[in-house]
Amino acid sequence: MEAAKVDPLSPLLWAQGSWRYFIAGRLPDAIAAAHRVLELTTVGDPPRVYAAYYLALAGERDEAIRIFEAESVALGDSPYGLIALFLSRALQQDAAGAAGVVTPLLEKAAHWTEYLGGFLADGYALINQHDKALFWLRSAVERGFINYPYIAEIDPFLESLRGNKDYAKDF
Repeated sequence: MEAAKVDPLSPLLWAQGSWRYFIAGRLPDAIAAAHRVLELTTVGDPPRVYAAYYLALAGERDEAIRIFEAESVALGDSPYGLIALFLSRALQQDAAGAAGVVTPLLEKAAHWTEYLGGFLADGYALINQHDKALFWLRSAVERGFINYPYIAEIDPFLESLRGNKDYAKDF
């Protein structure tokens, strides 16, 4: 990963690399980069939430859930703590538990930041709350998330939406 040559100790660069590897279908590299984020950080550091997300995307759901749970405790009622708990519950198919942690603070943060909206879209898709998933996916796109191939074909968490007529129309 070229960016890591510039700053090999930046967990955010490794997180970005993990996502890029995932997009390219290089799952072992995506997992290794996510693990590097974990090596460079301690519990309570927001890049660990990204690492857990990329591990979940790459099929390492049990590990992702463990990390999300630890981060949700460490980060508390902050947007990162709440999104970690939301994604943990969504990965466990706990619809009520996931929806119960979506607070006005988290929604406000997700309206400001495209990737948090994308995380909400993924989680809601995982628990089959398609209207909310589509709402947050549209919000993410409106805020600047423009990776069409990822939305249309790659993101495994959006699979349940791909047959939806509104999804097909918009994405």
